[in-house]
Amino acid sequence: MSEERTTIQKGYRVLVRGLLIMGIATTFMAAAPEQAAAQSFPGWQVFIHVLGGMPATVCVGDKVPIHVFVSLQPTGGKPTAPPLIPGGTISARASHGTLAPASGTWSIVGGSGLRFTYSPTSDGAESISITANAGSLTGTTIALPTKVSKCEYEIGLSALQETKADVWWWIATFEGSGTFGTSGGSNLAGEGTYSYHVDGLWKSKDDTLHCGLVNPIEGSSSFDVSGSKISGGVLVSINFSNSQIPATEYKCIDKEGKESQEPMWSGSEYDPNKDFSGTQNMLFSGQGGEWPVKFGSNGSGAVYVIRRDQ
Repeated sequence: MSEERTTIQKGYRVLVRGLLIMGIATTFMAAAPEQAAAQSFPGWQVFIHVLGGMPATVCVGDKVPIHVFVSLQPTGGKPTAPPLIPGGTISARASHGTLAPASGTWSIVGGSGLRFTYSPTSDGAESISITANAGSLTGTTIALPTKVSKCEYEIGLSALQETKADVWWWIATFEGSGTFGTSGGSNLAGEGTYSYHVDGLWKSKDDTLHCGLVNPIEGSSSFDVSGSKISGGVLVSINFSNSQIPATEYKCIDKEGKESQEPMWSGSEYDPNKDFSGTQNMLFSGQGGEWPVKFGSNGSGAVYVIRRDQ
């Protein structure tokens, strides 16, 4: 009888101990969500890093890439375990232009790289703000200051063609200059003027007659510039207006020193568009640059573009 009582008492103690353990576990598990919800995750913050920085000056109509990297970083000391947040949000705002996209998401695990494209639409002092949030953590906002300018570009053209042979020598030079800028949105437009100079000498095959122009052939006219701004640069084309070639005479001298003078042209039009190759869809960086072109049958030259901030 005593042995049976001892067995019952042991079983009762095991049962009570088991109930106590279950009660403690149940209490802990019930409190866990409340603790997690109230936890402020001390020692961690949202960090935004701008890759490459922001240009000090941008132009109306530009397409400015902005690369950022967002991550969760410890603030120092010995932080608690990182918060279990699936992801965060990020948004960007500007007062003198638009940003695409205007918002997005980023991953807490390992961080995320994001790219915005800033398109300024009006000139003035700009401060682009980028804000990143992550759950209950305090969000982080950074400011990217820049100046939006109605930029203007200078454009220049220089070309040379020289032809030498046994019985003749010809040289032609071509120079042009102008300006262009934003004409609305990302479109570009402008104008300029050009001038050319042609001179030459020739002789008969038997070397009995030597000839040359009485005066060099010279003329001038205008050209139009058109194009558009693209990401990281400008796409430019030149279209020349025709020029009137003045009446020209040439003079020859024979071995006896006798001179003769005859008309060479009575006057006609010159179309530089037929002489140039490569003046369409020329690609320059946002600051300008140099673009090679072909001139005539064997000549060459270059178009130069320089950005002038206003």
